[in-house]
Amino acid sequence: MDWLDVRLRVRTSGEADLIGGALNSIRPLSPVTGPCLACVHRQSCPLALNDVFIGSGMEIARDRMLGRDKVLFREGARCRSLYFLRSGSMMSVVDSQGGESQVVMYHLPGEIISMDLPDLRPEHTVSVIALEPSLVCELSYGNHATRLPTSNALQERLMQQIDRQALLLQTHVQMIGRPQAQQRVAMFLTDLSERYRRLQRDPCTLRLTMPRSALASYLALAPETVSRMFGQLRDAGIIDMDQRTVRIKDPAALAAAAFDTRAQSRLKSVLASSGAGNETNAA
Repeated sequence: MDWLDVRLRVRTSGEADLIGGALNSIRPLSPVTGPCLACVHRQSCPLALNDVFIGSGMEIARDRMLGRDKVLFREGARCRSLYFLRSGSMMSVVDSQGGESQVVMYHLPGEIISMDLPDLRPEHTVSVIALEPSLVCELSYGNHATRLPTSNALQERLMQQIDRQALLLQTHVQMIGRPQAQQRVAMFLTDLSERYRRLQRDPCTLRLTMPRSALASYLALAPETVSRMFGQLRDAGIIDMDQRTVRIKDPAALAAAAFDTRAQSRLKSVLASSGAGNETNAA
């Protein structure tokens, strides 16, 4: 898949250097009143750059608020900026050859939304859509007339973000490669719980901002199958559901359902003996 190849190739040293070059060409915006200083993601965000700019009165990133279902950029649009998600959630979507859309990434705060780079590819390879009111920081690549000082800390932050996005892509590929639908749903919830933990949120209380059809696309399943799998996990006592909120009651059992084939067999036996497994609208 071309979208995956582009993102995984960015981990090679030569193309990683292109990112540093692109950041060096960022055009500063007009001075504003220091949103980077108050941002909870300041220590991990490469857009905060370094202490030369933090506190100097010159901000190079600008805030951009998007409402639910609003498009940040579309597939095929020119790469003009780098985006960092401060709050809310978004999804990346690609159009298949058959004309259908597929959800390929689910974005949470503290993450760079796209690693598309004008020196690597001039056009975006995905469309990004807000799943709820979301706040992003936009960093314009600009021309090469203005060059900003870089630091080791900046490069380290940037590589951490590259590694994080590559890991998210790898996890998604592993997720949709699972042969059992229940494994995919359980792995999705386990991964989302870990991402919540990194954000210092309650890892056992998850809010599903993707509609059921989008979640089904993300997991490469039918919407009815996704609902049925959520229902089975609920009936097994592993999770509770309240509309779009999922509460994990047994994290160990959920992890086993995602990764342990023997646990899958035991779960099926429990569900069969109890007569559980009816479909429910979970997402």
